[in-house]
Amino acid sequence: MQGSTPNETERGRKDSELDYRNEDDLRTAYEEAESVKGAARRFSAGYTTVRSYLIEYGIHEPDQRQSYSLAAQLESMSPDEIDRAEEGA
Repeated sequence: MQGSTPNETERGRKDSELDYRNEDDLRTAYEEAESVKGAARRFSAGYTTVRSYLIEYGIHEPDQRQSYSLAAQLESMSPDEIDRAEEGA
């Protein structure tokens, strides 16, 4: 990307011209940033907002393993253990 600044995409558009609701802009920002957090920064938008659009367009797949492992841990705990865990948090 010769002659471009870090806040420009491969197509030469500035970050301020990008729209996180546009699938192509979203895909480009995510691929260049290599993370949801980085893409959100490119749009000056919230992490959750950008993540939602990434998932909606099928650009980002959330890591289901983390959710399942937490659910499995909670299912194996007694109510007393859950209460103690919450008190210690």
